[in-house]
Amino acid sequence: MTQRQNIGLIVWYYLGWFGCVYFGRWGISNWSLIFPMMPMVYLLKSKTISIAQFLFLVKISMVGIIFDSAAYYFQWITFPNHQASVIPTWLVSMWLLFATIFPLSHRLFKTKLGLAAVLGAIFGPLSYYSGVAFESISFGHRNVLFIYAIFWGIYFPIVHYFYRKTYEH
Repeated sequence: MTQRQNIGLIVWYYLGWFGCVYFGRWGISNWSLIFPMMPMVYLLKSKTISIAQFLFLVKISMVGIIFDSAAYYFQWITFPNHQASVIPTWLVSMWLLFATIFPLSHRLFKTKLGLAAVLGAIFGPLSYYSGVAFESISFGHRNVLFIYAIFWGIYFPIVHYFYRKTYEH
């Protein structure tokens, strides 16, 4: 990818993050799917990633979606004005959006798994904490940030390891 494409992807990621949160707050959560879908289509059409890599990205999103679903089930996290038995669409969209930026982050962390673990343990939970500030998510358990720090500290380096092992022979 060119430097311009990288910057565009990063900018879209942050705009998408805010868009997902706000669409969730405005009660139009399903529309948040546009934020990850646009870069996914671009990455595939531009042949920046292969179909196999795309499927890998969907799988790593599914791991996060399952983890957040478990956290929701155990009421570690809750969502104001959300009564469904599954997590809101805007949070699913955020996981898919994370997958679109993953190839770019992989360039930074592919050989720095320890750094990926530390930064994942710090910034993963902070992302959820910022959702509290936007009143999009609430913590139903006092140790939620610690639980998410453990998850992200393990998850982030592992997905980089498997991506490198699978796609960088």
